[in-house]
Amino acid sequence: MTITVHYLNNSRAQRILWLLEELEVPYNVVRYERVNMLAPPEFFKIHPLGKSPVITDGDLTIAESGAIVEYIITKYGRGKLQPSQSGWLDNLYSRMIDNRMAENRDLIEDHLKKHPGGWFAAGSEPTAADFLMIFPMEIFASHTRQQVPESFEAYIKMVHERPAYKRALEKGGSYVYAKS
Repeated sequence: MTITVHYLNNSRAQRILWLLEELEVPYNVVRYERVNMLAPPEFFKIHPLGKSPVITDGDLTIAESGAIVEYIITKYGRGKLQPSQSGWLDNLYSRMIDNRMAENRDLIEDHLKKHPGGWFAAGSEPTAADFLMIFPMEIFASHTRQQVPESFEAYIKMVHERPAYKRALEKGGSYVYAKS
């Protein structure tokens, strides 16, 4: 069975493509373009919330980034992309603050400084936290009036340089937040 990613342009769906590329899981992309900044009517036929991302895997349809990331890592991860015992709490904590980037900027910056050049759970590969944190960090870096911390820029650059992320961009199409 092949996963289908219902991809709304310039959305959190990009993180799902990156995750699938990291795991080398085959998938299809069905693209949708926003209409007046909203999902088009046909997107609501996939899921009534009309929010992206949404995946289908066989008869299963899942919306919400966190649920999708956990589902894919659990079902297709083969033990990869899991935090170490010592990184488990960092992985969980980072995922909980993703939507409050501006308010948590200093906290995130301090965390990244403790793990320079590394992932949120301080391991050798990304975990769920990284797949969930990249989108709000990209948004923050491209739209804030505040100075973007060097640690944010280094983290975003590290993600954007990964071959899997580049493949995800190719498959997802235009994505205004990737400025690598």
